[in-house]
Amino acid sequence: MANPVKGLHSPTIPSFEETLKTSYSHGLESIYKLENVDFSTVKPLHSINQPEIQTNIAKKADILLTEQSHQLELDLGTKYRTWIKAPLPQEPIQVLGLSRHAEKCLLDLGINQLERLLNGELQNISSLKTVGQGHLDEIAKQLKEYVGSQPQEKAYGIDWGSWLRALMSQCDRRKVELLLHKFELFDQLRLNSQEGMEIKRLPPEHQKIWKKDALAECCQLECRKKAIASLEEIADVFIKPWMLDREGIVKEKELIERLEQVSYQPELVKPILHFLREVYFEDLFAFRRFLVEVEPEVYCINKYIAHQYSEIVDCISSYFYKNSATYLVPELHNFVTKELLPHWKDMSLEFFMKAIRFSSLFRIRKDRQANLFVLLA
Repeated sequence: MANPVKGLHSPTIPSFEETLKTSYSHGLESIYKLENVDFSTVKPLHSINQPEIQTNIAKKADILLTEQSHQLELDLGTKYRTWIKAPLPQEPIQVLGLSRHAEKCLLDLGINQLERLLNGELQNISSLKTVGQGHLDEIAKQLKEYVGSQPQEKAYGIDWGSWLRALMSQCDRRKVELLLHKFELFDQLRLNSQEGMEIKRLPPEHQKIWKKDALAECCQLECRKKAIASLEEIADVFIKPWMLDREGIVKEKELIERLEQVSYQPELVKPILHFLREVYFEDLFAFRRFLVEVEPEVYCINKYIAHQYSEIVDCISSYFYKNSATYLVPELHNFVTKELLPHWKDMSLEFFMKAIRFSSLFRIRKDRQANLFVLLA
């Protein structure tokens, strides 16, 4: 006797033509008959590789997101963006290391910085008789090699070398290079070999004169304004939003670490700050101008946060009726919160702890049970 189950699972699959003939009849076969179809050419449907489709969709989505990430970022001002203007276009053409004649051709045409070359100025000067094709090729080659993959418009980090070259683009580069040696900023202006040898052969008395001249050039009003404007942009883009995530108050050491994090050459941060401190800011921290200093080397993002800090410190001080008084941190936080809450929207424990730690009036210690308590410094 044949096995009915086995018959049901027979691997033989009927053809499309046979299925059509043996299928359920509704009496309308003559109307819907497929007269012109060659059933041997009908291809069976195959299952689609779903993971492959998902992978392709994901790849396309990543590409779209990458392309749109910068397109959708509108320039609403430095306080609302994550990039600064790239300093590269403001660098002097001398950084390209051109031959004397090629460099002179550009200077005679009033092209002192890379900006015009990056904007396609070479096409406009190619018809001039004073500039030969050889020099045009040299300029184009050197420009391409120097620029490489450097950002030309939006920079999502700080290139301090490029920033310094752009800042000093109108100064005597030889004299400024000599001045920068004092701050351990060597070879940042990209002098050619002849200019380098000229500095080395300079007598000590002439070096002093050059340094004095360079300092005077750096302190010119235009150069000073340019430095302050670019530092303010850096503060608005890279420092202040970061400070907001830290209750709006940080120490100078933390600010320096932040600058190193967002710099392409973190090793240049401290020498640059030393240079700025002495040349432009009368021996003060360069970014102090854009923040509010509430304690030595402690900065708030704005006057409002600084006022809150002062209120907390004054309120805490009022509870220390004698020098030996001590309070557990939760206890003191509860007292201060109740007192200041009527005219404060909120006071986080983190901000409260920072006010105690950053103030020179208080100290935090641990008792034997590892409880934190506050006492006068």
